[in-house]
Amino acid sequence: MSSFSSPVSPLPKGREAPTSPAIQDLIASFGEAGGQRGVAALSLRGPVVHVEVNADRPQPGASVMKILVAAAVYEEAEAGRLDLAESVVRGDLHSTVYPSILAAFAADDRLTLRQLCALMLITSDNPAADVLIDRVGLDRVNITAREFGAHATTLVVGFRDDQLGSTGRRNVTTAADTITILRALASHDRYRPVLDAMRHNLRNTRIPARLPDTVPVAHKTGSLTGVVNDAGIIYGRHVDLAVAFLTDEESDPARTSIEIAETTSALWAALGEPID
Repeated sequence: MSSFSSPVSPLPKGREAPTSPAIQDLIASFGEAGGQRGVAALSLRGPVVHVEVNADRPQPGASVMKILVAAAVYEEAEAGRLDLAESVVRGDLHSTVYPSILAAFAADDRLTLRQLCALMLITSDNPAADVLIDRVGLDRVNITAREFGAHATTLVVGFRDDQLGSTGRRNVTTAADTITILRALASHDRYRPVLDAMRHNLRNTRIPARLPDTVPVAHKTGSLTGVVNDAGIIYGRHVDLAVAFLTDEESDPARTSIEIAETTSALWAALGEPID
């Protein structure tokens, strides 16, 4: 039996109060530009924000899906089916042509599943992600998505080098589902280590890029050819805001990253939070 017994609760009464036109326009402007874009924003604390553009369209999740992998790991640990203190020999992890934080460790070094989960989220390490997927199984990850209420989200393959092309595009989610997953993480203390690791994300060229360095942002990026994703929770003085930017068919990924940063900064300012 799962340790997460029910989907995320519906939005409380009053959450559907009108979001300000300025915020609606910011989200709409981003969602309607570029390639295929889905975007959503929801306040978890503070002034009401709930706005979506193309938020129900399934799109490649890329490494944003690692949030769900981490959630499944902590569910299995809570249920006693996985020991976070179990260690793995670094040399037994698969190799990759991409940068990996695991290169900092000797082949005979041992890392716990807890450490690998954190490294997966902090640095988006693919070999770490695949070890965790092997431990919990793809089915468990997808069951976790359904339990959270993310019914359009599916992890089909892992993150090995040969799975990062067209095969990796089969791992899909939606902006609305991603917000649902973030709400679920914020709703229970068992997922606090997941959000803590996301707050230390070292890939900060998207959502946090134009926010003050002192603003905590628990986020996870994702990239494939033409795919420029980022999703997370921004913690402010008066508002905690969950945002999800999913894009595809982007011809200039660097420019798209800047657009995500600029949209987030403008959104944050519109909420009355400091941006400098």
